[in-house]
Amino acid sequence: MISRRHLIQIAAASQLSQLIGPTQAAAPELKLGVAEPFSYDALKARVAELAKKPYAPPPRPNPDVVTHMNYDTARNLTFNPDLAVYGRGTGPYPITLLAVGQLFLKTVRMHVIEGHEAREILFRHYYFNHD
Repeated sequence: MISRRHLIQIAAASQLSQLIGPTQAAAPELKLGVAEPFSYDALKARVAELAKKPYAPPPRPNPDVVTHMNYDTARNLTFNPDLAVYGRGTGPYPITLLAVGQLFLKTVRMHVIEGHEAREILFRHYYFNHD
C-alpha cells in the first residue's frame, strides 16, 4: 500500500498531470478510515494530555517535492467540490481541503465526525483537480 506522503511525492514530481485524469476526477466519494469513538469530553481529555507534553511538529513533506509545488502549481490544484465534506446538504457549510506544498508545509490529519464516531479522511490523488 502506498502511503499518503509517498503518493504526494510521486504526484508532485510528475507535475500531477499523469496521475489526475478524467477517470480519477469523477471518483464518487471520500475514502474514510476506520470509525473510532468520539466525544467532546474525550477530545478535551486528549487536549489536556497533549498540553502536558513538549510540542511535536507534524511531519513535513519531502523538500524535493515541495520545490515542484510552486505558487502557480498550487493555485491550479483545486479540491473537487463534488467531494466536499458536508457538501450534499448534511451540514451548514461544505468543507474542502488544501494540498501540501510550498504554501502549506504542515500536514494535518482531517476527520469526519458523525454522531459519536470519528473517521479520518484518507488521502487519494483524485480528490484534487489540476487545471
